[in-house]
Amino acid sequence: MKIYKSSISTIIGKINLYADDRYLLFVEFEKVSKNIIDQITKYFSQYEIINRKNKIVESAIDELRSYFKGDLKVFKTPLKSFFNTLPTIKVVQALLDNVSFGTTVSYSDLSELSGLKNGARFVGNVMSKNNLPIFIPCHRVIKSNGEIGEYSGTSYIKMQLINFERRCATWRL
Repeated sequence: MKIYKSSISTIIGKINLYADDRYLLFVEFEKVSKNIIDQITKYFSQYEIINRKNKIVESAIDELRSYFKGDLKVFKTPLKSFFNTLPTIKVVQALLDNVSFGTTVSYSDLSELSGLKNGARFVGNVMSKNNLPIFIPCHRVIKSNGEIGEYSGTSYIKMQLINFERRCATWRL
């Protein structure tokens, strides 16, 4: 079994994409990786990583190009997230359904949208385990006081993504 890997250079740096024949599995910010190979090995120990594109990686690259031009607001590439409990699925679905391109939501408000009372810390924990940043837009979740909070790609990249989306949303008005 194979996992295909390819990269794209973007305004926020190089992004590595990993996919099998059906799904995009991991998105990695190359300069700030938390050793994605360990995660891949954890979930896909019998797979071989091949430095080559397949149709899923090509789709993800095409969509990222459109996203970073400001033309794409919703991704269609098939994703395999590792959110597999009902509360984590609810949080991710609430994010995808309610927090559009160019907007942000607080951890506590996303908790409420997910049907979880006083679950801001839980939401933060869920967002920190996102294996598909940008595609599952955890960068749009910020603190209630307006601070941006943590991000797997660094808080600097998170702020770049938020500002990029806000600028694009303004251009399109």
